[in-house]
Amino acid sequence: MNASVAVTEELGVRSFHVCGKVEASTHWQDMRLQRMLGHLPALLHPEPRSVLVVGCGAGVTAGSFVLYPRSRGS
Repeated sequence: MNASVAVTEELGVRSFHVCGKVEASTHWQDMRLQRMLGHLPALLHPEPRSVLVVGCGAGVTAGSFVLYPRSRGS
């Protein structure tokens, strides 16, 4: 119910922390992983119609699904 949230920037990398744990960052390796986690299920399912992403991140994984029109409720 309660959490401390912080955004930090170091050496050009912005990080999103919840209760001291980094949940997401703009580091290229982290961004690649976040996008991959969204693309893999969409590419494996022939016609994804809906998406449920459970987590407390920055929305990059969920945002990966905008490339798949069937996953937008059509």
